[in-house]
Amino acid sequence: MQKLQPLMKEVQEKYKDDKEKQSQEMMKLYKEHNIIDEYLRADCAGVLREIYVKSRQSVPAGTVVADILPDTAVMYVTFELSPDAAALYSVGDRAVLTYTQEAGGIITEASVVALKEFQRDSGMYRYSIPVEDAGLYEGQSVGVKLIKTSDYYNNLIPLAAVRTDTEGRQYVLAVWTRIGLFGEENYVRRMDVIPVDQNNLYMAVASFNYADKVVIATTLPLTAGQKVRVIGN
Repeated sequence: MQKLQPLMKEVQEKYKDDKEKQSQEMMKLYKEHNIIDEYLRADCAGVLREIYVKSRQSVPAGTVVADILPDTAVMYVTFELSPDAAALYSVGDRAVLTYTQEAGGIITEASVVALKEFQRDSGMYRYSIPVEDAGLYEGQSVGVKLIKTSDYYNNLIPLAAVRTDTEGRQYVLAVWTRIGLFGEENYVRRMDVIPVDQNNLYMAVASFNYADKVVIATTLPLTAGQKVRVIGN
């Protein structure tokens, strides 16, 4: 805003006898210099000296026209989930936030769910996650990945590996090793699973025979008993 000061003073002096015209020229000045979301934003901490409003316009009593937050104020990321999705996540669950600073650069930050509230008007659950103010502005888009972990489940498999057959039964294709004609070879075996719980990454199952690997992605369709080539670990 410092670079606007000379231009602002020029407008104020030029239209000192016509406050309405002065206000119009000020708004034009702000738009020309890309004031974000119609908020006045300083390059650094400063003092708010003036607020301009359009002539003959009014707002209802009690309406907040300027909300000035202290430096200690906490910013929150808010979003809503359907009841089915919200059943998986609670207050205290971990979250990973990804956003771009105004000055440039992508930031990844770890946080936790601080608040979960049911919204009667939408039938959704609203979540609030605190975020460090590292160049964020109000209304900015933030990527959120919720992570739910548990110490009570011994059998966890990647959710991306779970498949559903035509009868609605869930299963995975596990990779096993056997001795073939030309030595050791890998093949897939179907293993039905009974889900107990899940988050956005893993499914906990009631029982699962041990296997080193399960199939998550393939270049061609697979069927049980088929030989496969494993790339990487």
